Amino acid sequence: RDENVSSVLHLTRPAWVRGDAIRLEQVLINLLRNALDAVHDKPCKRLEIRLEADEQLWRLTVADNGGGIAEEHLPNVFDPFFTTKPVGDGLGLGLAVSFAIAHESGGRLSAANHDNGAVFTLTLPIDLEEPV
Repeated sequence: RDENVSSVLHLTRPAWVRGDAIRLEQVLINLLRNALDAVHDKPCKRLEIRLEADEQLWRLTVADNGGGIAEEHLPNVFDPFFTTKPVGDGLGLGLAVSFAIAHESGGRLSAANHDNGAVFTLTLPIDLEEPV
């Protein structure tokens, strides 16, 4: 709120997945924190969070308008200690940890560029057994 970030949410319904809720929350926090860092110096800050499903997977995307990721950096964004942030602004572990959590949960985390920013996509298998 303090940064006047415009947020757009496209959420369909509760997403039931198997996994550790705290660890999956950490993935979401890492993705949101990185998106907020990416738009920090933009006059018009925008984040878009979308949740969609097909028959087998939930797909959560976090997109920003921060200018995107340099093409030469895309293959390395999930490498431990890789960062494009200035020294002291990050260790380069958030995305590496998030990637590992997604993999351990049976899912996948990917990064790409879109129109004027970056988009991270977390896919996780749908848990057909909703909690009681």
